[in-house]
Amino acid sequence: MNGFKVVIHRKAVKELKNLPKDIRDRILESLEEMKISPFIGDVRKIRGEEAYRKRVGDYRIEFIIDLEDNTIAILRIVHRKRIYKK
Repeated sequence: MNGFKVVIHRKAVKELKNLPKDIRDRILESLEEMKISPFIGDVRKIRGEEAYRKRVGDYRIEFIIDLEDNTIAILRIVHRKRIYKK
């Protein structure tokens, strides 16, 4: 199987819908890039968790990677001020 399958959790879909169109478009473009590789762009592991975060402007995409299934699960899409608050 080439590339990755991106699965967007319900919470992330809701967060994405609430964003301004220009930001939403940038994030959707970034999600397309992630299908090629989850490590394209400014991606860092979140300390103390299995999750990663990808920076898209002032927003962060929080996700986990399943390398066995080549799946990326998008958990949250939030402003940078809120990414580390649960």
